[in-house]
Amino acid sequence: MRFVPWRLAFILAATPFVTDLFAQPLKKAFEAIEAHDYFRARTILRKQSKRQPVPSFYGLSVIAGRANNPFYDPDSCYAFITRADAAYTAAPDKVRAAAAKVGVDHAALEAQKRHSAQLGWELARNVNTVSTYDRYISTYLGSPFADDARHVRDHLAFQEAREANTANAYQVFLERYPQAKEVYEARSRLNEAVYREATTERDIESYRAFIREHPENPYVQLAEEQVYRLSTPARTVSEYHAFIVANPRNRMVNDAWRAIYEIYTRDLSTTTITRFLQEYPDYPFVEEIVDDYKAASLYLLPFRRKASGATSTKRATSASRPCMSGPSPSMARRPWWVLMAARAPSIAQGRWWCPLNTMR
Repeated sequence: MRFVPWRLAFILAATPFVTDLFAQPLKKAFEAIEAHDYFRARTILRKQSKRQPVPSFYGLSVIAGRANNPFYDPDSCYAFITRADAAYTAAPDKVRAAAAKVGVDHAALEAQKRHSAQLGWELARNVNTVSTYDRYISTYLGSPFADDARHVRDHLAFQEAREANTANAYQVFLERYPQAKEVYEARSRLNEAVYREATTERDIESYRAFIREHPENPYVQLAEEQVYRLSTPARTVSEYHAFIVANPRNRMVNDAWRAIYEIYTRDLSTTTITRFLQEYPDYPFVEEIVDDYKAASLYLLPFRRKASGATSTKRATSASRPCMSGPSPSMARRPWWVLMAARAPSIAQGRWWCPLNTMR
């Protein structure tokens, strides 16, 4: 036990010598790099990579990042500096101090990391394809240019999908790049492409199939309008009713019902309105028919309005000649547009139309 202090003193005294002994090859390697003797520097650094991983991998990254030697490779440059940074993070202070003696510290590592990432970024930009940007993103993890690479990659991929302009192309883009800023436009174009490809025949059956298979697609509304248009080419009552029966959930059903009513009751008489209700008891807008029925029941009589500069011709007024109530045989021969005036009184050829049941 009395020899322990002596041995400990010897080890402590020899430690700086051993450290310097290990540092000598690294100094020679970095001197060779400065002298552009990359073959010799690379040989030394590879031998020292297990004993001194931080400065060795850093030096190998420097060699791979210089284009004036046959070992130039941006990918290897970034891979070596990544290993050096990982070793530096896990190393104790004395190892970091030893690396600092050959100029390798945190600042040097960060500068080399950015340099290597920029080399790969410039290479990807020169090629400028989706695959090169994908490779850059997967290879240069943690690169400060990774976000830029993703934006450019997504833009190029979306342009390729637009050039193809197919539902499959847009679907592939959305699956591969769900975080791209072009996702919203891609979804919109996907919906249009699905509609376009599903309705190439442009017939009723193709539009109906599209509606069944893609109920959430916003182009369903357009497909329903096309079914309505193709089902009623002559715009007859029978066509409109057949469309309603065949397509009860189509949003154009209400328009078809109104079209039937308008054609059926063009004379706006109580007789046709009554007959319409008898033939079509499932008409959905009965309230409107009640109002029309009341309007059709009105009897209207004309009376002349006095013109400027008129002679002594007597003018009929509500005071001198009040409107008479009761049925008028002549009203049966009146055209339908006279009856329509009951809905909104208007002036026609200098005459006011007055509904009898509103004047007393």
